[in-house]
Amino acid sequence: AFPSTHIDRALLSSLTIAAADVSFLALGSPLQDAWVQLCREEAAELAPTDGLAFSRHGGEAEEVNVGSWLRGMTEIVAVPLFETLGKLPGASHHFSTPLKHLR
Repeated sequence: AFPSTHIDRALLSSLTIAAADVSFLALGSPLQDAWVQLCREEAAELAPTDGLAFSRHGGEAEEVNVGSWLRGMTEIVAVPLFETLGKLPGASHHFSTPLKHLR
């Protein structure tokens, strides 16, 4: 059943928006490749301005390893978020596949 109070509806809306924001992490591996590439490109664009995205080795810039960042996002944000949404009445079967991909 849809939440009846304003606060409960706002909470559910916030969780849904947050899930949409990290939903690319719940895609199967082949579908994540485009997102990984996009993250690499965005990190490379930031490298000249913040000095953190690339490390230098022998004067050459190394490719950004976004894998650890994506794993962190998955463990800290996506898994708990999708687990929480999966606990809503009637929602568990909708979240079983995304949770399988997240783990």
